[in-house]
Amino acid sequence: MQAWNLELAKKMMNEENLPLAVYYGMLYVLIVVIKIVKVFLLIKRSPNDHSWLHVSFVALEVVNTFAGVVILVVASVSKNWVGAILMGYAMLLFVSSALDTLGPEIQEKKRATLNFIVVFFVVSCTFASFKFYIHGGSIDESKSLDATYSVAIPYIDNTLSRHLGAKRAGVVTVHNVRVSAATREEALERAVTEFESDKGPSLFDAQAGKSDFNVNILRSKIVVERMFVTSPTGS
Repeated sequence: MQAWNLELAKKMMNEENLPLAVYYGMLYVLIVVIKIVKVFLLIKRSPNDHSWLHVSFVALEVVNTFAGVVILVVASVSKNWVGAILMGYAMLLFVSSALDTLGPEIQEKKRATLNFIVVFFVVSCTFASFKFYIHGGSIDESKSLDATYSVAIPYIDNTLSRHLGAKRAGVVTVHNVRVSAATREEALERAVTEFESDKGPSLFDAQAGKSDFNVNILRSKIVVERMFVTSPTGS
């Protein structure tokens, strides 16, 4: 039965996000357990002034804990949604604060119901966030680190040199290309690979292949410049 529950939990969200989701779930449970202990002591001291319904008055504590999830969501979604998410959390915080401050003015059963609704909403949003929005290990880590590089590849077109003769041999031409890569070394290799493919520059003798006999890439003089970071969220 326990193994089945674990498999079900994995299906419900990204496996890499599961530990964090469980962590926040345990935090919410801990809040309730602490509240139970407090209410138990209060009932023991003043049974006429307190009831077990007070255990449900945990909306504010749960919403405060939910702030950590909101931060993770903000870091994962497009920047266009950040304002809306923060405003939504501010409204949720206001509602839970009002329930805590104005609690004595509200009928206990109604107050307990409102607290339950807020807690249920927060817990649902927590697990939905880890499943759909928060980037865990399921996101390609290398992609999140990709940047655009401008690579200048100097080379000698030996087919041109043979055409011009010995007196004009060694004419250096520069091919510029932009590639996305995690490091400068990877950018260099990608640029060279593209150079050697059909996407690269044409030689003077268009029928000649880009072998070492026909083209000489001056690797020691290749210049790689980092341009800007490629956003994994498309923002």
